[in-house]
Amino acid sequence: MILSFAIDDDDEMGIKSFILMRTPRYERLYSRNEWRGQVSMEGSDYYENNLLGKLKIEGNVIEISAHLLFALVLGEI
Repeated sequence: MILSFAIDDDDEMGIKSFILMRTPRYERLYSRNEWRGQVSMEGSDYYENNLLGKLKIEGNVIEISAHLLFALVLGEI
């Protein structure tokens, strides 16, 4: 499963991609503590196992934590 958002940005392209990806079919090949979604943001530092840590929703803001913390404002995506 892939969930992707286009995030408004001030660079030349005008947008960045924010992606949550999970592959349950292959999770059994990994240790149980790695059975979570991968998080990536275009232009951010890349981490080999940037696993979803916590998802918090408050009003119209979603906070997604992995190696980094991302805050998405629902009205802007």
